Amino acid sequence: VQIGDPEAKKPKRASLPKGTSASALDLEAALGLLALPRDIEPHPETGDMIQAGLGRFGPYLKYQGKFTSLPPDDDVLEIGINRAVDLLAEAAKKAGRLLGAHPSGGEVHVKKGRFGPYVEHNKLRATLGKTHDIADISLETALELLAAKAAKGPTIPKKAAPKKKAAAKKTAPKKTAAKKAATKKTVTKKSQTTKINTAPSQNQLGKLRKINASVTPQAAAVPPHIEQLEEGMTVSHERFGYGEVVSIEGKENDKKALINFRGVGQKHLLLRFAKLQIKN
Repeated sequence: VQIGDPEAKKPKRASLPKGTSASALDLEAALGLLALPRDIEPHPETGDMIQAGLGRFGPYLKYQGKFTSLPPDDDVLEIGINRAVDLLAEAAKKAGRLLGAHPSGGEVHVKKGRFGPYVEHNKLRATLGKTHDIADISLETALELLAAKAAKGPTIPKKAAPKKKAAAKKTAPKKTAAKKAATKKTVTKKSQTTKINTAPSQNQLGKLRKINASVTPQAAAVPPHIEQLEEGMTVSHERFGYGEVVSIEGKENDKKALINFRGVGQKHLLLRFAKLQIKN
């Protein structure tokens, strides 16, 4: 629902409660929604105001800065002080509360914990277990649970058992075979002076020349048809496509051509490796 000029920048608006049909909404209900949150009445015990409103997660009661959701059967526009006080009392019981004074001094509280509800007195805690409900627990029951907990004494955390060290594997000593010292036999040779000719013979030199001649590659020469290449001719290249010869420089096997290819621009190519085809 909305009130005011639809073309205004920030007209006042209010969402409809879940399950409420827009066609069934009358003017009185629409004005009531636009007026939320509304003050119900001050709490009879504390005098703090109780409010009813409609938020992101549905209708709620607000009291002392805390929010309590309204059940589906309660209407946020019609709920009164009696029903609001009852709902706040039920929510307080479930959330934790003061049960009373301990005979030895101090207060006894019932609270919600990570592992379930418990009663507490001077940092001594006793869980309620499955036999007691947080909303119905009384001071007498809480004192009995605390006395039983105190009789058991403080719980000493169990030390973790030391990890067993892995037994060291026994490695059998390797047998080192004793190396027998080889006895060098000294052979007395007659001192003979023999001359060894290390220079290759003429026959061996001839064979080496033939091998070198067969291994040494011959330099590639410029193809005969490329020798007729001139400036201004159109050529084609298998990679760069068609192009026009701009200039030629060098001699014989070192001839280079500057070619302006249509798609890639100018390239310097060594003619003996370029594999060009003349087109005119």
